[in-house]
Amino acid sequence: MLAKKTFCWLIGLILVFGATVLQAQPKTKKKPRLPENVFEKDTFRYQKLPYDTAKYEKGDPIELLSGALQSEGFGYDSLIKVTGRNITVKQGNRYIFCDSAYFYPRKNFIKAMGNVQITDDVGTTLSARQMDFDANSGTLMARGDANFTKDQTNVRAPAIDYNINSKIMYYYGGGKLSDAQNELTSESGAYDTNTKNLFARKNVKAKGISEDGEPYEVRSDTLSYNDFSKNIKILGKEAQIKTKDGIIYTTDGEFNTKTKKSKLKGKPRIETDEYSLKGDFLDYDQNQQKGEAEGNVEFFSKKDNVFINAGKGKMNGRQGISRFYGGRAYMRIIDEDKDTLWIVADTLVSIGTKMEDKEQKAKKTKKQMEEDSLRKAQEPKMLFAYRNVKIYKSNLQGLCDSLTYNMKDSVIHFYRLPILWSKKNQIFADSIHILTKNNKPDRLVMRHNAFIISKDSAGNFNQIKGKFIDALLKDNKMDKVFVRGNSESIYFQFDENENFIGMYKVICGSIKAEFEENELSEATFYEQINGELIPPHELQEGNKKLSGFSWQEEYRPTRQNILEPPKPRKAPNTPTSTLAENKPQSTPNLQNKPNTQKKRDSLMKLGKEN
Repeated sequence: MLAKKTFCWLIGLILVFGATVLQAQPKTKKKPRLPENVFEKDTFRYQKLPYDTAKYEKGDPIELLSGALQSEGFGYDSLIKVTGRNITVKQGNRYIFCDSAYFYPRKNFIKAMGNVQITDDVGTTLSARQMDFDANSGTLMARGDANFTKDQTNVRAPAIDYNINSKIMYYYGGGKLSDAQNELTSESGAYDTNTKNLFARKNVKAKGISEDGEPYEVRSDTLSYNDFSKNIKILGKEAQIKTKDGIIYTTDGEFNTKTKKSKLKGKPRIETDEYSLKGDFLDYDQNQQKGEAEGNVEFFSKKDNVFINAGKGKMNGRQGISRFYGGRAYMRIIDEDKDTLWIVADTLVSIGTKMEDKEQKAKKTKKQMEEDSLRKAQEPKMLFAYRNVKIYKSNLQGLCDSLTYNMKDSVIHFYRLPILWSKKNQIFADSIHILTKNNKPDRLVMRHNAFIISKDSAGNFNQIKGKFIDALLKDNKMDKVFVRGNSESIYFQFDENENFIGMYKVICGSIKAEFEENELSEATFYEQINGELIPPHELQEGNKKLSGFSWQEEYRPTRQNILEPPKPRKAPNTPTSTLAENKPQSTPNLQNKPNTQKKRDSLMKLGKEN
């Protein structure tokens, strides 16, 4: 019993002694929580400018001027905690205003919090909810609704860094730069207040008002903008420049937001309601609709469904003239059947509607605008092709030295050594004119020394020549031919069993010829007919061709060689016919080649029709 009481007494003594010892120990003072340093916590989330490499080791000291209601110092780090209202801090020629701050005198560093604003004597202002300022390096790091203003330029972003020595500002987290007429937003960027250059990255969008009072919009992955010149440089992925006149697509180049002039590289493209233009390089003035293109140039008229390609091109919207040259320029006209007419030359010139000056147009009355609309509807739309012209379509090919195409009247004019091919037919004259319908040849008009050669299945050449020839086409095939003035013809005749009967030669005043499947099937001769049938045994090689005959199949363009320059060729010789003028008339009834559908009893009809 005594042992049990002794054990309890010892336990109680130990507890009392332990409590006494614990109470006797001095209380350890709690270490204050130091403020977070943005410089240590934040990583640079933007790409610094290449030339922003300057380092600064010493700046003017930071001074606490006024507004401090309470301050607390920590000697081990020279940290001063400042609280109050309208606290004012001075550093050099700038002042910092805030509600509270942590000040490190030894480090010449201050962390300002609550309604922070810094200004200098040249008008630079930076405000935010919180700001770290390292006076030695000159770096300001503003966080939370940061707002930077310099002259007429303002930048807003969640985070802004600004160096008071280099005068370069960085922002990230989604920022917006604006001036009197322009606004730009991006994920991050840098603004050099010395040169007024802005470099913006990721989801960049710029918009504003150009010199003519019209809005513009630019979208890009990366660009630079100069606040002095109002010039935008596109860098990186494809950008869009949108104005009321159209949209420009480019990966590299410059666009002036004030004048709407651009110099574009990287396969730029211009899209408007009426046309598109692209090339390796474009120098373009949207206000004047005037520009130059170089390298793989392509112009597309959306209304006419016409493509023009060349090595170089010049456009003048005020004059309504476009010129394409450099290498081989070519135009493609696509018809409703998706068949393409190619026109290729050394130079192509397009003349269309002139663009009016915006101010002059605004001053016009309603009546004047109606008169202008009527005038524009009557203005011709022309294409001129110069030197070494070639044309190609699946059912029509041709060569000439120069060509004009009236797109309003759908007439193509061929000049200087023109020659055309259609299936087994060859046509040449001093000048040839094609009238088209729905972008398809509808009529051929040949003037002076006109000559048609049709090669039959036996290899013979049926021929018609005269001063003037008009040919009607049907389904892109020769249908009817009318010859006037000094008309001549040669035709090789076969019977129903395809036995050769002879060659028929005729000289007369005029001829009417009909074709089936692009081969001569029937001819009627008029006025002063002089003809003869030469049987096979009397036929000599020299009699098989009219004077001026020239079969030039080797020069015929193909889809494979259409873009190559044509081979040099001589003009066809077309002297007077070698047939005697006083030959007696003959009226043979000659049989045509057999037709599986229908036989023709008479091929050649001599005499005048009633």
